Amino acid sequence: MAYQETISVIVPVYNVEKYLVRCLQSILNQTYSNIEVILINDGSTDGSLIICQEFAIVDERIVVINKSNGGSSSARNAGLALATGDYISFVDSDDYISPQMLEILLNNLRFENADISECGVYHTSTKIAKMTSNKIYTVDKESWLLNVIEKSEYAVWRRLYKKEILENKKFKVGFIYEDVFFLYDILDRINKIVKTSEKLYFYCDENSSIMRSDFSEKNINVIVASKYQYDFVTTSRFKNNIKVMVGGIYKSDLANTFCNLSYYPNYDRNKKVRKIIRKELNTLPYSGILTFLIRKLPVRLSSYFINIRKRFRHSKFKLSF
Repeated sequence: MAYQETISVIVPVYNVEKYLVRCLQSILNQTYSNIEVILINDGSTDGSLIICQEFAIVDERIVVINKSNGGSSSARNAGLALATGDYISFVDSDDYISPQMLEILLNNLRFENADISECGVYHTSTKIAKMTSNKIYTVDKESWLLNVIEKSEYAVWRRLYKKEILENKKFKVGFIYEDVFFLYDILDRINKIVKTSEKLYFYCDENSSIMRSDFSEKNINVIVASKYQYDFVTTSRFKNNIKVMVGGIYKSDLANTFCNLSYYPNYDRNKKVRKIIRKELNTLPYSGILTFLIRKLPVRLSSYFINIRKRFRHSKFKLSF
């Protein structure tokens, strides 16, 4: 391949010594070799930093940043600040990628003159891989966003970005749903996306993370991210079907968070968050029994009815609220 452009691969690292070697080997063995690999050790307390440093000794394409723990957003921001490549890609340090991923994504992006190139994802918890035909196609911003929302595919990994798309953009620090904020922050710069259905990114389910753990205080951030999405979409010139979809998602996120807080009252002892949720639901153009339950009934009783509604909506019997 005659391309001379550099791809910057940003990898946040935090206590992943069990998976890190596999991840780094998959990146360094790419068929497209003109890459810089930026490893941000985010205050790991295991052997992750040593592994990063050992790899950097034998491969000059690696740059290691060692910083105090600040979370994934902080680590990615440090990587973006240092990146010198013409294109940017993100890989989580407990995942790994196909040897041809960067080459395929770059080829597709250049051929279609797209802003983002995206591939399919293989979940390692899946025991049997489904055989699918490889399709390469382009989509406009609105069609892409609709798919992202429907399938909740906000994660920044598995994509290759033109560097100018991310220029002077930062991830919001302190939020576990930072990818949602970031997507909408760069959306105005995106016009064309090229996609391949080929699964080139391997998402490793076996390593539990904050996104896969039990409810915690940080999970309350889901309603902050959901509101960010709702406000952005409803005030932009998107089709009504997208606006209705994000409105329903926002209402659902509010109701689910309200319900969770009733079972984990230590996270909302003075009911401040639940009062905010009630007030916010009252402002939405979507009303019905669900809103009435949350606003009028005691917390545990309203949660009881919410859970009944949820079970019925996933059964062959349907409730109208």
